[in-house]
Amino acid sequence: MTKGWSIRSRAGAQFAASVSLFLVISGVVLSSIYWWIMAAELDEELLEQVDDLRAGIEALASDRAELEAFLSPTVDPDGETPLAWRISGEGPDETLAIGSGPLLELMEGASSDGSSNEVWRPNSTARQTRFEFAPGRTAEVIIDGSEWMARTGLFALAFGAVAILGSLLSLFVGRLFGKRVSDLVSRVADEVSGAGESVQLEAARAADMPVEVQAVAEAMEDRLAANRREIERSRLLVAGLAHDLKAPVQALLTSTQVALLSDTPADPRATLERHLAELRGLVRTVDNIMEWGAPRHLESDGAFVSFDLGAELRDRMRGEEEAAAKAGVFLDRTESGDLQCVGSPNSLVLAIRNLVVNAIAWCPSGGEVAVFLEGSGAGIEVRVEDEGPGLKPGELKSLFEPFVRGAAAPGKRAGYGLGLAIVRAVAERHGGTITAENRMEGEEVLGSRFTLSLPRRDG
Repeated sequence: MTKGWSIRSRAGAQFAASVSLFLVISGVVLSSIYWWIMAAELDEELLEQVDDLRAGIEALASDRAELEAFLSPTVDPDGETPLAWRISGEGPDETLAIGSGPLLELMEGASSDGSSNEVWRPNSTARQTRFEFAPGRTAEVIIDGSEWMARTGLFALAFGAVAILGSLLSLFVGRLFGKRVSDLVSRVADEVSGAGESVQLEAARAADMPVEVQAVAEAMEDRLAANRREIERSRLLVAGLAHDLKAPVQALLTSTQVALLSDTPADPRATLERHLAELRGLVRTVDNIMEWGAPRHLESDGAFVSFDLGAELRDRMRGEEEAAAKAGVFLDRTESGDLQCVGSPNSLVLAIRNLVVNAIAWCPSGGEVAVFLEGSGAGIEVRVEDEGPGLKPGELKSLFEPFVRGAAAPGKRAGYGLGLAIVRAVAERHGGTITAENRMEGEEVLGSRFTLSLPRRDG
């Protein structure tokens, strides 16, 4: 068995990959949204604190000591959002800095980045603004939102943990699902392997079977049934062909033994003619076998040649002419128009000979079998007409099906349903059609007519 992948492992891997990808993308998107929301809230937090303290700053603007005492409680370094202040006046001695050194240094480096009453961002976690609270005096404030923004990292870590757990869970569920499906498929495969002569699979009707697997099982049932029919037909064909081959060979053997043992020499020409008739029957049987079992690549358009169909028939229908004469049937052939054809000479001649042999077999002694070959711009039409009993209505539907045995001609053994099936196969291979009908005169059946239509093809 060729080593390949299993449904169980592939389903688990694909489940895990798809769920992980979804969770990672979701985590990135949601973390970005959460970070943006937290950043916007940090901006609002700074503005709210400024609004709360602005009135007090303006009231104490003239007293440096009271202003420092008022602002010092707001710069708690242990708080969630520590602040730092810098109060600037017209002279350097009027500058007041309140808060931790790192925040003041960050404020100093970014003090020229923003305008009054606007919030700007010295880095990803700090926010800064400035405002005038008295003529010539400016307050700058910076807020440290490191702990505030750290929540975004915790959110991303939590989502990462969820992604890992989701991937593991999806891997487990995927493998479980894959095992379930693979068990069901294996169950169907085991039934097919052990079906024997049966074509019924219990899996196709199991209540716990998914509809897709049921469809596969039902398709296998149909294929098993078709295979059984083909096997039976093949057995029938082999038995029939064995008889068809054995009968003339036995006749040849018996005739030859009689000729050798006879004390009175028989007419050697009559013996040879009988042998020739038997050999021609053998050749036609072998031709049918070879045509039916020909490899498909030998039937392609690349194997077609240009030839004169009328000339080919004139050269290769001597056996049918002798068979017609022996049966007391008059065989007439009429040609008209352009009979130049592109196709397989052997296949087309064999198909027409099968039609002629069939017509001779059904035509009574003294009757006539007429073969018409008519060429036109559209193509070539070959009609084979006989004066036999005609076709029964029930025969038309399955007349050209392989291995369908019709009624036997008077004095003949029933065939094995291959000759007319080959005619249809040859016609379709050449892009043509074959039809059958009764020749009528009012309500009276005059015989049957088979029409082989071949379209023009480029050589």
